[in-house]
Amino acid sequence: SCRTFTINEDLGQIGYIFSDKTGTITQNKLVFKAVSINGLQYANRSELPEKIDPIIHHFLTALAICNTSFIVHEHHELMHDINYQPKYEGDNADDLVLCQAASDFGVRMISRSAQTIIVRYIDSTDTEKHDIEYEILCLIPFDSTRKRMSIIVRVNNDIFLYIKGAETSIWSNLNDSNDADMKLTTEQHSLGFAEQGYRSLLVAYRQIPLEEYENWFEQ
Repeated sequence: SCRTFTINEDLGQIGYIFSDKTGTITQNKLVFKAVSINGLQYANRSELPEKIDPIIHHFLTALAICNTSFIVHEHHELMHDINYQPKYEGDNADDLVLCQAASDFGVRMISRSAQTIIVRYIDSTDTEKHDIEYEILCLIPFDSTRKRMSIIVRVNNDIFLYIKGAETSIWSNLNDSNDADMKLTTEQHSLGFAEQGYRSLLVAYRQIPLEEYENWFEQ
């Protein structure tokens, strides 16, 4: 029981209250604001080049599949419609926002199971589509130790690793052969996002030789 009889007087002396604002002010409603890909910033799909280069392709693919989101009531009879937009749900608000952002940029997860993910790539004119099926080889959820999430997939006999997570976790795992100027530009963009009050995640990918993957998987 409370034995403090001066609580009213003590409360009257409080001038500031420090509290974690996560979810309090934002109500857990995250909004995708901007992205930096290969040294260039984009806020929406109209700013992308008409011909998507491989780096943009892999970046948006990572947003679409490196998550734990799932599709509510997959409508297989509608999947052939280029305008088919599934509804995504999941426990992670970040995953939902990024998955939807990829869709808005024309890279849309249209089907997901425990074994495969189908991603639809829509051209800049919204008239042509190309569906690719990814076989899920391994999915490592985000945790507070690794501070990143990883997914390994196989497509057309090629194996790719996609990761997203905290900046400190991703920077420390980048290959030294990465372009130093590009890394500096990305760091500057990230700092600019932070100055605007945006929360940032980093995304990376790597193609993995089959033998390397098999050795890793056995371990």
